[in-house]
Amino acid sequence: FGGTLLNTISPLNFRVYDATADGDTPFLQFNVDFATSTVGVGYQGRLTMQPGTGSNAALAAATWTTVDAINGGNASWTWSKFAVGPNLVAGGGDDNTWPDGNTNEYRTWNDIITSIPTAKLLTPGTFFGVRTGQPGPAGATNFVSSINFDGTVYNFEI
Repeated sequence: FGGTLLNTISPLNFRVYDATADGDTPFLQFNVDFATSTVGVGYQGRLTMQPGTGSNAALAAATWTTVDAINGGNASWTWSKFAVGPNLVAGGGDDNTWPDGNTNEYRTWNDIITSIPTAKLLTPGTFFGVRTGQPGPAGATNFVSSINFDGTVYNFEI
């Protein structure tokens, strides 16, 4: 997926099962390259879409759910480096901002691709996956059965 422009991806969803629907719900995450002069080059953090955060609906407990990570452009995403800002150094004047200066921790997919049209999946160093927890409790029971990335379905046959 490395090098794929975010504004070209559709659809993007994942099918999950969360036994308890607590704060450790499965979430989609990938390494990002904003391709802007404010952040520089190399690893620039991860974009994350998690059900139950921002304006994203929470998962129902013990139910298979297909999570639309774009949701008509309205899915909420956050950036792992938001707290340190575009210079990626804590205590800088740009802390709690995105590379374009936006101060909202959660932004819609449409807002991100409109405001930062050069944003893409990082390459080299591509990472794209579904995680659970932060890093997750020892007894978490969550499953991912498929990911649909830009029309290609990766089915894990659970």
